[in-house]
Amino acid sequence: MHLYTLSFPHPHHYVVSFHGEADILSAPLLRRALSKAVENAAGRDVVANLCEIDFMDSSGVAPLIEADMSLHSRGRRLWISCATARSARLFRALKLDGVFPKVPRSMAAGLCNNGPGHPTTRATG
Repeated sequence: MHLYTLSFPHPHHYVVSFHGEADILSAPLLRRALSKAVENAAGRDVVANLCEIDFMDSSGVAPLIEADMSLHSRGRRLWISCATARSARLFRALKLDGVFPKVPRSMAAGLCNNGPGHPTTRATG
């Protein structure tokens, strides 16, 4: 299991990017990264950037749902950026395809190119 996260503020939202596998082994790191993003968002919505997710199962989706519920209680939302065809199928299978708002493709391209210097959390196994 390999999962890397990058988190950074954006003018209108707070971005947390995931790179690697989102599964039962990496779910605790996903949960921590999203929880920190919710706390650090300072009144903004949070964007979960999934551009670099190689694999995702239902265990990897659970932290997204939890973060969205936490944001809802604060009047905010969790947005999804760059859901791959595989993760889109998973969201459909779990009946979650309409739950998360999606970042428009025109904006998502900029999120996929995270520059150097952003704080990084790394977990490997």
